[in-house]
Amino acid sequence: AGLREVFLAEIQLVTNIVRHPEFAEGVRALLIDKDRKPNWQYPGTRQVADEVLASFFTSPWAENPLAKLI
Repeated sequence: AGLREVFLAEIQLVTNIVRHPEFAEGVRALLIDKDRKPNWQYPGTRQVADEVLASFFTSPWAENPLAKLI
């Protein structure tokens, strides 16, 4: 993959991850309450459902917002 494809994939992945409740919980625990005790939905990375992981790699748009920029 070239740099263009990497950027397109990265914005898609990041957009999906920051919308997931686990991201907000991590931000809460580290930056807001600063208790460093996140209450994760999953006890470990291996327990994250395949569907959740796949959703991170699914485009949230009809056309990637960077498609015409790069």
